[in-house]
Amino acid sequence: MKPDVVIIHPETPKEIYQGLSEHISCIETPVVASNVAAFLQCRHWDVAFIDMAADHLTVEQAALNAVTLKPRLVVICVMAHQPSASTHNMTTAGEVARAIEAAGFPTLLMGGHPSALPERTLREEGCTYVAIGEGYITIDELLWQRDLKKIPGLAWIADGGYCENPPAHLMDALDRFVPMPTWGLLPMDKYRAYNWMCFMEATRQPYAAFYTSLGCPFRCHFCAVQSPFYAGQEGPANSYRLWSPARVGKPLEHLVKVYGVRHVRLADEMFLLNLQHVEGICDEILKRKLDLNIYVYARADTCKDTRLLDKMRSAGVRWVCVGFESASEVVRDSVGKHYTNEVVKTAVKNLKAAGIHLLANFIVGLPSDTPETMEATKNQAFEMSAEFMNVYVAAAYPGSALYTQAVKDGWPLPSRWQDYSQHGKHFLALPNPALSSQEIVAFRDAMWREYFERPRYVDKIERLFGRGAVEAVQRMLAVRLERVA
Repeated sequence: MKPDVVIIHPETPKEIYQGLSEHISCIETPVVASNVAAFLQCRHWDVAFIDMAADHLTVEQAALNAVTLKPRLVVICVMAHQPSASTHNMTTAGEVARAIEAAGFPTLLMGGHPSALPERTLREEGCTYVAIGEGYITIDELLWQRDLKKIPGLAWIADGGYCENPPAHLMDALDRFVPMPTWGLLPMDKYRAYNWMCFMEATRQPYAAFYTSLGCPFRCHFCAVQSPFYAGQEGPANSYRLWSPARVGKPLEHLVKVYGVRHVRLADEMFLLNLQHVEGICDEILKRKLDLNIYVYARADTCKDTRLLDKMRSAGVRWVCVGFESASEVVRDSVGKHYTNEVVKTAVKNLKAAGIHLLANFIVGLPSDTPETMEATKNQAFEMSAEFMNVYVAAAYPGSALYTQAVKDGWPLPSRWQDYSQHGKHFLALPNPALSSQEIVAFRDAMWREYFERPRYVDKIERLFGRGAVEAVQRMLAVRLERVA
């Protein structure tokens, strides 16, 4: 039977992560696309799924697989491990869309980047439609009716002119209207957890990721995660919505019992925000006696409740990722992160006391960064000595305030979407008044490598996780990123 819709996760990992893609980087569950698939199935549409990253498909293979199914519509969901950074998958998404359109099948692009740049996406990528916003209602309505002007959130080109409808409302009452992912559509045996997440584990598989909430109430200037939520809306809309803890507990138990999953990323933009929600999920896990290795995200100013952190650890939360960004309070303030370094110290202390491992995220090259503030950030990271550390470079992702400013002020931007990849060969960082793009990337690469080569870090990792973890870090360091300015 022909499916009504084929959903494609467009990612070619080698282009994005270079040599890290072979054995080091995560093979991520396509969280947004799997939610959309589950929603459409509940609306009684027949859905097929193609995950290019998990199945190691080329553009030609993915397009052929899609058109062979002869669907009414092909949806290409442009997201990434880090939802804010979906842009680097746009090159592959556009190539897939053009190949499918050439075979005579309509395509719709959705996700963070298409929502941020709908007209440009339509004109450059040759797709039939773009869904502005979350996409759920837009795709469902498009499958139901032919009057394009009545479909909320739809954008298309007609007679050379750009057409855009008012956005669909954000999905609320998530328990009722947005089901958890339909795992049976996905190649569940092929997803692979992050290497650091499994320092003490025998294997990185099986692994799964999903949301317990949608949206984020914050507006950090470097982040583009809001583009699918605030598209077309005016005013201080709050996109943050929750599934109930009971609805979270059921898929967790299903993942364990059916797929043998132990490693789980609860992919919420800000998991540790609604403390009642977090405690309810912990209660569900403990009630079901699930043995899990869980990774979540938080802000430094949400790691205050030590009792809750203890409970999270008991429920299997082994890793918390905190975006510290910069050691400079002035630099943080300038991009919308307003808390002090005392808050940072308290967060680190509280997580350590709870026995939760810290993944510390930093950003260098923010608009007000200088060589001195970046060096301070490096020193803070080294002193913090988290169990794992990522350092990113400020990039103007479409949908972020930085992108709006970059376009307005004529800052240089990558000429190809895939060159937004932080690990890519041709990645182009934003220059700022004090530093060139090349200087910022070189600082990032040197800081990252030095962090993991320090004897203090190596000793700590061996003491906490054993010799196998040290060897895992060494394998990671053996992969050298090639940079071409």
